[in-house]
Amino acid sequence: MQLRATCAFLLFFLIATGTGAWAADGRILDLAGDVRVNGKPISVDTELHRKDTIVAGVGASVRILLADNSVLDLESETQIVLSDYSYQPAASNQNISNVGIVEGSLRYVSGLIAKDNPERVSFKAGNATIGVRGSFTSISIATTGVGVAAMIGEATLEREGRQIIVPTGQTARTDPVTGAVSVLPTTTVDKVNAIVRAIAAISPDAGDPEDEGCSRGENPLRREANPDVTAADMARIKQLLGNDQLTEGDLIMVIVVMSNNAEQLCIDAVTIASAINLIANVNPDAVARLVDVADMLNPGASGLFYDANNPTDSVPDPDDGSSVDPEIPPGGTPRPSPE
Repeated sequence: MQLRATCAFLLFFLIATGTGAWAADGRILDLAGDVRVNGKPISVDTELHRKDTIVAGVGASVRILLADNSVLDLESETQIVLSDYSYQPAASNQNISNVGIVEGSLRYVSGLIAKDNPERVSFKAGNATIGVRGSFTSISIATTGVGVAAMIGEATLEREGRQIIVPTGQTARTDPVTGAVSVLPTTTVDKVNAIVRAIAAISPDAGDPEDEGCSRGENPLRREANPDVTAADMARIKQLLGNDQLTEGDLIMVIVVMSNNAEQLCIDAVTIASAINLIANVNPDAVARLVDVADMLNPGASGLFYDANNPTDSVPDPDDGSSVDPEIPPGGTPRPSPE
């Protein structure tokens, strides 16, 4: 009941303010450790504005929600500047998101500006400019050069007039001495992306069955429209979620990536609610915050998320090799929580 009251208040707040009615350009979604804006300590919901400098100190991290629902996830020892940012729903051709990365690394989940005008979204890292054609991108800048990894969709890296396309699953890196750019398969598995992909892979296709959905067409993103969920599938997801290096911030990013990439992943709000339920099995303390975030990014689907806080052990004995019909399968309907 406490979770319902918290989420009901948040929903009222969101309806009253509205994403498009923000006076600020962004706000702090979540943080851990010493994070400062323009040199001053901050807290959750601190407002951000164009030209602000955000610094995550040693061992710190912060997730920033911008007005177009895009999210910046800054890792330890990262500094960025909101160089030029403006979002007005009624003037999409004037919207812009230009972020400068001074040092460190971040993950970016694109929002409405990139959906309407991807050419209006860019990052400046050293002497390289990064563009985002997809929706989940990792960018870093260090003495070893600038790195760009495309996890969902493509990215671009432009340097000295030459633009390089970075396909999904590839990483581009600049040589700090020669300036040469190499594009190679990504060797480091991003834990958030791994969880998102694993859950999406076993969720029923949310596309219109009359159209060429994600599991159909020439380049399907999914293996089939209604995949059989095996014990091994569920055991892998539970193993990924049980990673002791997974932070609450990472779990928030799982919900953000799924919400902002629902169309590309062929999922819907029901799948996101089921993901919250799966997370509740291994980290029940994080669920209230995950419901808050899901509500922010999925207006109108709040009822699904309120009832997603009941942990359900949906992983049967993987040794039997049988298909699974879990009580709350990803893509299924969450059971109502007890009053």
